[in-house]
Amino acid sequence: DRRRRSRSRSGKRGAPAAAKAGRASPNRPQRCRSSSSGAEKKKAAAPAVEPAKPEKPRERVTVTLKERPFGMAPSKDGSVTGYVVEKVAENKPAAQAGVEQGWHLVGIGEKDCKALDSQAVQALLKDAALPVVAHFEKPPSDLDMLPDSDEETGNSILNVRADHRRAHEDALSNIDDLPVQREPADLPEPIKSWRDACERKLLNPALVQKLHSAGLKRPTLIQRHAIPILGNDPEHY
Repeated sequence: DRRRRSRSRSGKRGAPAAAKAGRASPNRPQRCRSSSSGAEKKKAAAPAVEPAKPEKPRERVTVTLKERPFGMAPSKDGSVTGYVVEKVAENKPAAQAGVEQGWHLVGIGEKDCKALDSQAVQALLKDAALPVVAHFEKPPSDLDMLPDSDEETGNSILNVRADHRRAHEDALSNIDDLPVQREPADLPEPIKSWRDACERKLLNPALVQKLHSAGLKRPTLIQRHAIPILGNDPEHY
C-alpha cells in the first residue's frame, strides 16, 4: 500500500511539469503577432505627392549670321550642357542679329545640335557655309513664372480680404467700364494687365506674384492709370 501511494504521489507531481513542457514544446506551432499592419497604416497615412507641373516650352529664335567671326562665345562652365552663349561682342554679326547671353544654340541650318557639347557645336559653326542659319532657345524669363489671369494659385491663403476679392471678382470687373478723365493729355498709357506692367518695367514679377496671392488677379481701375504715372516721372505730373 505504501508503494502504491508513493507512486501515485510521484505521478501527480510529474503531471504539471509534463504539461508545462508540452506547452513549451518546439514542435507545437506558436502564435505571433505581425507588425505589418502598423507599417501598412503608416503607408496609408503618408500624404500624396502632387505631380510637378510640366515645364513650359522655351521660345525659339532663328537668326542669320552672314560673316565670320560671329562674335559670340559659349560658356566654359562644366555644369552647362550644350552651346550656351556666355559672351556677345559688340558690333559683331551675333550682336547685330540680336543674340543675347544665355541663349542656347540648338540648331545650325538643318542640323540639330541641342544634345551636342559646346566643342562639337563650335566645329559645326566653323565648317558651316555662309550665311549660317542658327536656331536658339531663349532661357525662361521671370515673366514665364507669372500665373495667367485665370490661373488659381496653389497656396492656401488665410487673408480675408484676398478671399473677399476672389468672391466678388465679377462685381469688381464692372468698375472697368466707369469713365475716366485724364489730365494733362500727355499722361502715359494705362497698363492693361500685370504682365503688361512687367513688360514695361513698371513692376517686377516677384511683386506681381504677391499681388496674385492677395487676390488681385488684375489691376484695379485706379492702379491701371496710377502705376504708369508713378513708374515714369511722377514729379513731372
